[in-house]
Order: sequence, then structure tokens, then C-alpha cells
Amino acid sequence: IRAKVLQQTSNLRKGMSPMAIWRDIIAEEGVGGLYRGVLAMSYKTVLWNALMMMCKNSVGPKRTLTPPASPANRPLPIPSMGRDAFSDPLAAGEKLDEILEYIRGDPQDPINHRVGVLEHRLGQVSEEIQEIKGLLQHLVAKSPSSGGCTAS
Repeated sequence: IRAKVLQQTSNLRKGMSPMAIWRDIIAEEGVGGLYRGVLAMSYKTVLWNALMMMCKNSVGPKRTLTPPASPANRPLPIPSMGRDAFSDPLAAGEKLDEILEYIRGDPQDPINHRVGVLEHRLGQVSEEIQEIKGLLQHLVAKSPSSGGCTAS
């Protein structure tokens, strides 16, 4: 760069080639003379480019931000430790009822409430077992060989 500047600005070096100018600089100033003015040129270039970028950004149209990439199709949630979070819909409903009672401030004792729920479920199971027993008795009475198994 310095050889080009000296070629354009110096009357003595106008017709010289860049190689001849470099040899002349090294002979007069030493190798360090080749780098004279580089720091000032660097500052000038950096400041000029910064000014141009500021002007471009303030005058030019606003650029839209690049949106984030769309997430890939999410797989179904994997149950943790072999269980779903709310695998039993009745238990989930009861837990929600218990939370609502706590929020509302119902004075009901939670242990007595749970005992009542368990007794109610036990009654339902007992009724279902009685129904199954009745169906099995009806099935045995209607079977062709009610006396036992026969081998053929």
C-alpha cells in the first residue's frame, strides 16, 4: 500500500515500479519503513467502515429478525418409571377434588374423607363381586353338563 501511495504522490517515484519503490524504501529507511503509516491507515479504514455501517443501518430499511426454527414433531410423552402421571382417572379426579376442598377452605378432615372414599369404593367392589358371582351361578346352571367335566 505504501508503495502505491508513494508512486501516486511523489514526483521522483511516479514512473517507478512497486518493486523498485520497495527497494528504494528499504535502502533509505530499512525494513521498518515498509510498515510506516500502516497503523494510521488501519484506524482510518476501521472508522470509515464503522461510519458507513451506522449510516446504512439508520437509513436503510429495518431487517426482520430471523424467527427460531420450528420445533420438530414432538414425540408422545414417555411415561416416567413405567407409569403415567395420572394413569387412574378416578384417583386424578379425587386428587383434584381434594385440592379444591383445600383451596375453598372446607373444614373436612382429609383422613376422614379418604376413609369415606375407600369405604364407598369397597362397597362398589363388593356389589360387582356379587354380580359376577350371580352371573357365574347362572352360567353353571345353564351349562349342559352341570355335573362336572367329561372327557371324550
